Amino acid sequence: MFEPVVQEEARHILFFVNWVAWNFASKSLLPCLWFRARCMAALIAAGFSRLSLVGAADHGKSDANFVVAGGETLTVGLTPRRLLEVALDEDAKRMTEYDPRLPRPRIMPFLAKLVLKFMPRD
Repeated sequence: MFEPVVQEEARHILFFVNWVAWNFASKSLLPCLWFRARCMAALIAAGFSRLSLVGAADHGKSDANFVVAGGETLTVGLTPRRLLEVALDEDAKRMTEYDPRLPRPRIMPFLAKLVLKFMPRD
């Protein structure tokens, strides 16, 4: 049921990664640096937005955080480590379906792998 939605999201992610790569390659140095700075600021803002959901974890009293409010009904025993492992596996699986010449997302997979190195095993 959700497979078409997940595939569409993978296409969106791939589109935006390639749009950013094209934008970066088509600019001269100063506009390129300004563009990268704006991209990093947007990523940092999005990261803090996601981290605020962790702070709002009220054990299902709020529906603002699906992972906390609704995730328990879909998964049993899903730990933060297992969530990152599954996300990395799914990312690798989904991205192999597209032309290998296209740039792939690198920042989030890198950060997830970095976090996993320091996260205790279940």
